[in-house]
Amino acid sequence: MRHANGTTHYDNQADELLASPLQGHLMLTYGTMDHNVPPENTLLVVRVRI
Repeated sequence: MRHANGTTHYDNQADELLASPLQGHLMLTYGTMDHNVPPENTLLVVRVRI
């Protein structure tokens, strides 16, 4: 479902879309037992911050 501004529910909670205003040093961790959130999602946040 898309909102009137073109965003979806996922856009409101996607880490890679919320990472840009973060400042300072970040420690990013991930677990390998959660099959719903692969480690590649953490790398999306890293790409936004670089």
